Amino acid sequence: MVRDLIAKKQLTFVNGGWCMHDEATTHYMGMIDQTALGHSFLKEELNVTPSVGWQLDPFGHSATQASFLTSEVGFNALYFGRIDYQDLNKRHVTKECEGIWDSSQNLVDTEVFWGLTGSYSGNYGPPPGFCFDVFCDDKQLVGLDDETLKKRIGMFMSALKLQSDRTKGQNIMLTMGEDFQYENATLNFENLDLLIASVLKFQDSGAIDVPAVFYDRFEKVSIFYSNPELYTAMKHAETKLAKRVSDTTKTDSNEPTRAHISKRGEETSGVQWAIKEDDFFPYSDCENCFWTGFFASRPALKRLERVGSSFLHAARQLECGSDKDTANKLVGGKHQSSLRKLDEAMAVAQHHDAVSGTSKQHVAYDYAKKIQSGINAAENAITQKLRSHFTNATSEDEGVFLENLSYCQLLNESICEVIQSATERPGVDVHIIVYNALSIERSDVVRIPVSINASYTVSKLEGLGSVQERSNVVSSTLIPNINPLDPSAAGYILYFDTQTIPPVGASIYRVQTYLEPEYASPPRSLHHNTKLIERESPTFRTVKQSTSHTIDRDGSIHVVNGVLDIHFSSSGMIQSIAGIHDTGIQTMQFSQEWGYYKSFDSRHSKTKEDAVVNPDKLSERLANLNTTNHAPGVCIPTYQWNHNTHNGSCPLGISQISQNSGAYIFRPSKPDEDITVIPLRGRPKVFSSDLVTEVHSEFAQPWIKQITRVIAGEPFVEFEFTVGPIPIDDGVGKEVITRFNTDIQNDGTFYTDSNGREFMKRRRSQRSSWDMTEYEPVAGNYYPVNAAIYIEDEKSSVSVMVDRSEGGASILDGSIELMVHRRTIVDDGRGVGEAINETDGGMNHYPPFGDAKRIGKGLVISAVHRLVVGPGKGGADVARKQKDRAFSPAP
Repeated sequence: MVRDLIAKKQLTFVNGGWCMHDEATTHYMGMIDQTALGHSFLKEELNVTPSVGWQLDPFGHSATQASFLTSEVGFNALYFGRIDYQDLNKRHVTKECEGIWDSSQNLVDTEVFWGLTGSYSGNYGPPPGFCFDVFCDDKQLVGLDDETLKKRIGMFMSALKLQSDRTKGQNIMLTMGEDFQYENATLNFENLDLLIASVLKFQDSGAIDVPAVFYDRFEKVSIFYSNPELYTAMKHAETKLAKRVSDTTKTDSNEPTRAHISKRGEETSGVQWAIKEDDFFPYSDCENCFWTGFFASRPALKRLERVGSSFLHAARQLECGSDKDTANKLVGGKHQSSLRKLDEAMAVAQHHDAVSGTSKQHVAYDYAKKIQSGINAAENAITQKLRSHFTNATSEDEGVFLENLSYCQLLNESICEVIQSATERPGVDVHIIVYNALSIERSDVVRIPVSINASYTVSKLEGLGSVQERSNVVSSTLIPNINPLDPSAAGYILYFDTQTIPPVGASIYRVQTYLEPEYASPPRSLHHNTKLIERESPTFRTVKQSTSHTIDRDGSIHVVNGVLDIHFSSSGMIQSIAGIHDTGIQTMQFSQEWGYYKSFDSRHSKTKEDAVVNPDKLSERLANLNTTNHAPGVCIPTYQWNHNTHNGSCPLGISQISQNSGAYIFRPSKPDEDITVIPLRGRPKVFSSDLVTEVHSEFAQPWIKQITRVIAGEPFVEFEFTVGPIPIDDGVGKEVITRFNTDIQNDGTFYTDSNGREFMKRRRSQRSSWDMTEYEPVAGNYYPVNAAIYIEDEKSSVSVMVDRSEGGASILDGSIELMVHRRTIVDDGRGVGEAINETDGGMNHYPPFGDAKRIGKGLVISAVHRLVVGPGKGGADVARKQKDRAFSPAP
């Protein structure tokens, strides 16, 4: 039946991904993977190739989605529902609810037609008054007498007039559906059949005067069942592509640029559309309702998603390179691979309620379970390929090598069972394989957990298991693992220099343990100037560039590594950074803060000042609002509350006193709130060798810890931190951030990546597409950061790379801040139905089988930021050089 409907063009597919991916918290690698998986399935199963992008529900829309995942994949158009309510209101007036999106500054010919759905109401439902599903309150058309039916059709024609006045051309699309609808498809289609027939009937009979309704703009209305492909073809047919004379990246010839609308049909003297060049972030649907909280919701799941995506990328390379005949082979016309389970799990994880962190807790657990199950399945296949690649032994008689080879996924927690077990006593060698998924050579300093305080030698091997086996001792050093979070974590961390690893290739290293009497037990105490336990022997080789540190009389710390010169305060925080570049030495004043915004909770809001920036007759508006059927402390989205409200925003401004901070929404307790700073406590511990220097800092709140790491020859400073459990005993939700302050004069301008690809220019308290009225100066200036964020001026730049999706901003000039963790007390009323309150012990069953109570302590996360100082106007360049390493890290 399905194939028959497809053949008759009664059933078509749009988008065609394995899911409808998020656009704020996804990396382009994951977006491509899930789209490719879905398209492969449709082609193999149904011989269908989608041609239209359909991103109805994501909470904001990215430039990468337009250029890379729409135009570059061959789509003719992109349709979606949600844009900022101020932007939407402006587009209603200027007739720009559809247009041309040219979002890439680097790719050519990526212009694509875009349009809003939901009759341009901010969502994707039918026109107001014409929802016919079982959950809708609108009166059915079926069963009405002729006169009443004519009145309803007149209302429908007025809705068409309103929608057509907000765009250009002679065609509009009605999306006659919604979330959770068509439960009763028969009821829907009976009413739609009658609607179509009645429109034609009443205008043909003259009962409805079409020219009068449309003010002589149209003489007749044609209404029929359609699909996005047909609608797009009609828009292309009536369109003339608008060209910008000033754009030097486009062709200067008289030929139309290679946009989808011109390359799929002859250019006509039709409609000219406005061209959009930025993106649709951040998204808000009312004054205090910024959907910027989900940029950082569920940070552990966000990290697992990025780990899984990176692992899948590397595993595909290994599978293809080592087994060309069977990798991703066709079985029964369908692709089969040992990576299929991980492929599907990662595809589902891209969903706009998955990696976004906006699912219920038990669903988030399920996403994580599927990803981990996929990684485990892929690991079994990949370790076999690596083992065969690095060994020549084929039987037990010839010897068994790498017999316990396994993937160490918990290195961020200083846990790897195989290594720890092998280093519990001297005399047992352990082999480490480091894979480079990049297309260029790389060298890194790798960290592995080891069990005892001993002397270690690390050698890079060639020809393992053969008579030509060669070894080259590499630099290594040992540092105690202070206060590990997990009792199974190793007591020590061994660092070693990988030297050069080939592109899309691997190197193997042997770690040998020797117990020396003077190192037989760990030190009893570690003070401010504790020196690293160094291992030097005749075979110890120093790196070309090394780190060193000195401590001044005032306790300040000075660290150099060959390319950076860094001064720390006596409390262990950086005060200045000097970077050596081709253009000279660039010195920057620097400081870092940790703190949190207090989450808005309507239960605690008792004054207008707490909740309202610009109250306009609020009491009068509230007096006219009946909220009896809705839980307190939420802003009810239009599609759940009333299909007749004005523009998809929260009705009548109720959000000004009741919109909570939650899974989707970030709202500090006051619109212009500054962070509650968490001060440092005590003096830092410093560990230094020629390979790495670490400064361990402690804070007044024990739930924040940080290691500042400087690695020999690397242009970045690494900040490894743990946050959690965030305390909520005081009844206050908290949104935890770290802020890097510099002397850069960025004048409110900063840049964030678009899904790990191009950088987007951001202006604090401004929007490129409209003159914004600001109500939330903090939440409204947060943007998604999936790879990097940077600021710059004519003199210098600073870039910060992230290891997962986070929210980022430059709230203060010269600063970059990143939200790394959140824990809230109440729900924000946007569909999750529960607060973001993650714990380490799971949760009870949901009602009616339990109370959904969280078990254990709050979630603890471990993460890494890498900061690079660059020359003036050099932020994008230095960030690009590092962000691929961040996506595909060495261990």
